[in-house]
This record gives sequence, structure tokens and C-alpha cells, in this order.
Amino acid sequence: MRNCFSYILLISLLFPTVVETFHAFHDSHVIHIEDKLSVHDSEFHCQISLFLIQEDDFIFGDLYESFRVKCSAKTGGLVAFVGFVRDMNSIDGESDQVGSLELEHYPGMTEKSIAKIVDRACSSWSLEGMQVIHRVGKLKPEDQIVLVMAAASHRSEAFQAASMVMDFLKTEAEFWKKETGDLGTRWVQSTDQDLKRRESWEYNSE
Repeated sequence: MRNCFSYILLISLLFPTVVETFHAFHDSHVIHIEDKLSVHDSEFHCQISLFLIQEDDFIFGDLYESFRVKCSAKTGGLVAFVGFVRDMNSIDGESDQVGSLELEHYPGMTEKSIAKIVDRACSSWSLEGMQVIHRVGKLKPEDQIVLVMAAASHRSEAFQAASMVMDFLKTEAEFWKKETGDLGTRWVQSTDQDLKRRESWEYNSE
């Protein structure tokens, strides 16, 4: 089953234990992702489960509409979160004017870590769809970094799934973030608050 995906051109629908290949073409930039994204054989499932890593910016309106029309009539709500680069950060209690944020990833490893996160969300809630787009490369303040969309029959499941995916993206996805500001350059680490939020999902799943 194939579906057209505006701006990225190809999206694959995922079914249980099917290995899918994602191809994203944008100008001369080609991203090739191959991974086994299993959807657990239980009452929890995702009809649509998608993710992509890219350098190029994304157009939220186009992606939202493309995702919305692919969701089934069972969908009662769709939650979308867009993360941006902040212009200020705090280093040891001192405010720093951010000039740029550079994200690096390990091709293959990073895709697998995101696949695992998406699959976890699909197996934890009864979702109609889940989509993640994460940018890499050098970004400046106000640039978009990440898009997470979750669709479900009930809004509570969509909100929880989107929130969990973001918490795990910040702590589990294989990205390296280098921030440059007035106080110098530093590698951005997960904060104690980030780790506590992730651990709360681990606790709730037990």
C-alpha cells in the first residue's frame, strides 16, 4: 500500500512485522531509511506509523493535512507538537544568547532509536497514526527542529502518545546537539527534568 506524502514524496504504511524502506527525496538530498518497525499484534496498534530525519525545513500545514487525510474515520483527535530553537538558554544559572544549534546523528543507529520510540507509542495506546520528523544540521533561533503528530479515537491517548514520544526523543534518540552562544560552544545534555519525565513513563508502564 502506498501513499503520497507532500514535501517528502513517499510514505509507507506499516503493518505487523513488515520491513519497510523509506525514501525521501528533496532536491539533491536523499535519505534512505530501512528498519523493521513492528506493530504489536494486540488491541494497541497504529494504522500509520511514520518517521523521517532530514536537514531541510518542513511545512507544517502541508504535513498536517497529508497526515490527517490518511487517518481513518475512527480518529477523534489529532495532536501536533512543533519544537523550535530557543534564542536564550541558561548555563550554570547564567543566561546565554544562542546563536546556533547544530544537530548531528549516526545514520542507521538514530533511525533505529526513533523507530523503537514510535513503536513503543503504537503499542502503548490505541492510535490511528503517529508521525515524527526530526531535523539535523545547523539551525538558528526560531528554526523548527521537530514535528510529532499523534492521532487517536480519543484525545487523551493522542496527547499522551505525543508527549511520551517527545520525552523519549530528548533522552533516547541518538542525536548530538552542539549549541553556540555568547558564552561559547557546548554539547547539550539531557537535563534532570528531561530524565525524570522519561522515567515517569517507565514507571507508568509497569
